[in-house]
Amino acid sequence: MRLDNMNLHLMIAKKSLFASLFLLLCLGLSSCYDIQTPDSIEVENLQAEYAIPIIDTYATILDIGESTGENTSIEVDEEGRVTVFYNGNVIRNSTPDIFPPVPGFLIGEFNLEQPETELVLEDLVPFEGGFILKKATFKNNGLVFRLRSDVQEEVSVEVTIPQITKDGIAFSASFVINENGNWGEEILSELIDLNDFTLESDDNTLTINTTAQTASGNPVALDVASMTFNILQFSYVEGFFTKNDNNESGDVITVGVYSTWISGGLDFEDPKLTVEVENSFGFPVRGLFNKLEFTTINDDKFDIMGTAIDAGFDFNYPGLNEVGQVATSQFLMDKNNSNLSQIFNEKVRLVRYDVNAIGNPDDDSSIIGFLTDSSYYNVDIAVELPLQAKINQLVLSDTFDLNIPEYDLINHVELLLTTENNFPFEMKVQGYLINGNEIIDSLFLEEAYTLPAAQTTNGIVSQSSSSTSILPFDNARWTDLLSSDKIAMTARFTNEAEDDITWIYKDYGLDMKLGAKIYIQK
Repeated sequence: MRLDNMNLHLMIAKKSLFASLFLLLCLGLSSCYDIQTPDSIEVENLQAEYAIPIIDTYATILDIGESTGENTSIEVDEEGRVTVFYNGNVIRNSTPDIFPPVPGFLIGEFNLEQPETELVLEDLVPFEGGFILKKATFKNNGLVFRLRSDVQEEVSVEVTIPQITKDGIAFSASFVINENGNWGEEILSELIDLNDFTLESDDNTLTINTTAQTASGNPVALDVASMTFNILQFSYVEGFFTKNDNNESGDVITVGVYSTWISGGLDFEDPKLTVEVENSFGFPVRGLFNKLEFTTINDDKFDIMGTAIDAGFDFNYPGLNEVGQVATSQFLMDKNNSNLSQIFNEKVRLVRYDVNAIGNPDDDSSIIGFLTDSSYYNVDIAVELPLQAKINQLVLSDTFDLNIPEYDLINHVELLLTTENNFPFEMKVQGYLINGNEIIDSLFLEEAYTLPAAQTTNGIVSQSSSSTSILPFDNARWTDLLSSDKIAMTARFTNEAEDDITWIYKDYGLDMKLGAKIYIQK
């Protein structure tokens, strides 16, 4: 009798990096499986035995890294040592976020009784009080004038603003009101383009010079005179920016390294929290943590302490001769300036943080800075774990779905497991068959399957170790396997010298071949 559509496989989801690093290397990865069915095996004559390959894969630590969560990345140094990064979402603020454009910005009335009006620029530009403007370039702006005179004659109006120039020529505009005998009629001018005009001031004021006279040359005072920007925004602003506390931004970093931990020691030698900043604003900015809280797998919460958290971190910034450039900064919290190492070895699973960015934190008026319409800063916070740790009887466990169809005429099954271990740890592996919430059997009956540690020279693997194991499944055990919907795999890692600190290298991995030999009743 022919066996059709034989398909034995594990439905395995992507797991955390460290679980993948040790445990899933013992099990294989779904993305690496080479699963075949008897439909793909040519059998000319019916035999009483069928050999079916299930897994044939070699996975290295870098292969594992590709299957980890979206917030995880791996870096390898020049010696081949591996560091894992758990990344938060980038905090980004740009000019429109901090200094948004102001629509319909009304300039107050002028020339009602005198031909010259001065406006203080801190009332004109939408920045914090005390701002001193030196130079600004308008972007996509326009001015609209509203004018009226109750004089019973035609009136000509000339407006000049000497601080607003283009190509060295001051802004000016001319209007005629009370035309055609329409005495006292209020006019609203067309939009006057200010794009690429520059505003400069030495004393933080804007002067509006106005002349209004009748056709006979007599000066008059206007009854209504005002101007409005359709939108107030700039492509470049230079001046003194007062202290500005931006709204806080935050995120949660998921740290998957302990997600499958059961017991035993896993102590990292030098965990780090890194803050990387890109900044193109041309004035000082300081980052302060309002919250930096670590939650463990037991839901205990710890706050970080030390000089690193107290002082905050100052962004590097480009100077006036570096407009358009991006300055970078990096800040580091580690065992030397904080209690991060002690906290992390409590088995952290989440990092919550909120960050405030304070512009010109010292409110130093001697600092003349700038911004452009494309200025921004990015703050990228990550947990950095060099895979250098003490491992002491570490036990990890994870559960996977099973989907094994039932077939007639099967007497019993043997599973043949062949492995080549390229890790410097002895691994004891066991699998438990689960039906619902009940353990009904195990893969290895007497004791866990031992994968000998690879041989090392000067702490680095020099030769892998190989082993083969046969797992018999009689009718009763085959029934257990068929009735199981999950398998819980545990792995115990043993380091010969428990106090040794071990590095994980990029070419560490495991070669695994798992096959089933099916015996058919005659």
